[in-house]
Amino acid sequence: MFNIQETAHELEGMLKDIALKSGIFVPISKDLIKYKKYSIIRLSDGSWGVFYNDDKKRHIASTFLKVSALTVCKMHEKHQTARIQEVERNDRIFEKNYTDSLIYKNTYKKTADTVIKDTALWRYELAHAKAKHAKQIIDSAFYTTIT
Repeated sequence: MFNIQETAHELEGMLKDIALKSGIFVPISKDLIKYKKYSIIRLSDGSWGVFYNDDKKRHIASTFLKVSALTVCKMHEKHQTARIQEVERNDRIFEKNYTDSLIYKNTYKKTADTVIKDTALWRYELAHAKAKHAKQIIDSAFYTTIT
């Protein structure tokens, strides 16, 4: 007898195998992405861990942004360690300034004091601009690795 569910499960497994071998990022779950011999896993602190799965699972990097983790995979595959460090540095810059911008934005919205409000707005604009710039560098690095 023909079992549709079993056949569908086998087909899904075959498609995942083909995708992994061809170099496509394959989302396995919301917290796990596979790429060839790499695993990108959301860690308990919310960051993304990049692991290389050879005979033992080696930790390559931890990043705040998912796109940074994807970029690290592609660069590690091409042995571009200096560029990985640049991505990690920009990821840390983004994380710090993004968090700061959220705090300054909240302070700006909640305070009634005009001096504090103006200072918070000014600091928000600076932190937001730095975070945006770091994100643009990371995005650019990712797009250059996939083309």
